[in-house]
Amino acid sequence: GQWYGVIEQRDPATVVVYSLVPVELPPERFVEAMELTLRLNEGMTTSSFDLDVDTGEMAVRTGVDLTGREPRTDPALDSLRRAIQANAAVLDDHLEAVEAFCSGSTVSEAIASLTSPT
Repeated sequence: GQWYGVIEQRDPATVVVYSLVPVELPPERFVEAMELTLRLNEGMTTSSFDLDVDTGEMAVRTGVDLTGREPRTDPALDSLRRAIQANAAVLDDHLEAVEAFCSGSTVSEAIASLTSPT
């Protein structure tokens, strides 16, 4: 799929990569969207789904610890590149479930779509 990404430097050693989910969550389903977010996050180790319960905006967040790496050096850039790739892969792998949920599927049905053959 296609979506927008944001890279935020929180401090000299911490960078956070966000991929903004390109679908609009139905406002009347925000409570269910919290369950979807929790279920999508099961088993994740380096990235997670975030949900703004006021706006319904959903994003994938991946943090990068650059401690001990000089800015703009190959080791720092390699770490950032890997984080961007991992972040994008997480959203790409899970976008189908979010789209199914937004189209009316239950949380269970949306999660099941991740493991069902297409």
